[in-house]
Amino acid sequence: MVAIAVPALSLLAGVALLPPSPVVPATTRSSPFSAFGEAFGNVRIRSLLICLALFSAIYSGWFVYFGAYATTVFAVSASVLSLLFFSAGTMQLIANNVAPALMRRFDPVRLIVVAMFTVSCTLLTTGILIVTVPAALAAAASVLMGTGLSYIAANVLLLDSNARQPGAVMALAGAAGALGGAFGPLISGASLAFTGSFEAAYRVVGLLAPVAMLTIWLGTRVAAAPQPEVADSPS
Repeated sequence: MVAIAVPALSLLAGVALLPPSPVVPATTRSSPFSAFGEAFGNVRIRSLLICLALFSAIYSGWFVYFGAYATTVFAVSASVLSLLFFSAGTMQLIANNVAPALMRRFDPVRLIVVAMFTVSCTLLTTGILIVTVPAALAAAASVLMGTGLSYIAANVLLLDSNARQPGAVMALAGAAGALGGAFGPLISGASLAFTGSFEAAYRVVGLLAPVAMLTIWLGTRVAAAPQPEVADSPS
């Protein structure tokens, strides 16, 4: 518990080093919900929010049942299962620290597409190519690194969206992540209850990755489309 508190206290101490916020002139207050409507009405922001929910759903839908999947399908011991979680968590930590450097060199949208393609191939081949403990470890690394990288990249794109109400955008981002985190285990759990197969349940979760790829592509494509020029009216 103390180790968890250290970075939080460091974060609070670092706030003092942040530059002061610009002074915004007082304006007439509008409805407190108008900022959320404005943010969600933006096509690009809306697509990113949907993708955040999908990333969280994939991660939570995979993570919640991974222990039961490994022990039931591969009959691993508690020590091996602990090693799997430790190794996968280490890879996720590495991915989270490498993600900012990658986004400085490559387009975040393309990174998301590549990451989701990898996650999709991993989950859709569960029980087909992933049939051993080492393969399960590689699959865990793929899902954790892919969803983590995608989640960070989507949040960076939201911060760079030049929204007039960035607070509302980030609040919606948090809500989207929480919503996906709740629906992910529901989807995988319902699939597991219906099919009785962990492999089939993971393949169902894997179908969310192509949906995320299509959503991010359409949302950023529409937002980047040039607007038609309007001729000046005669005076």
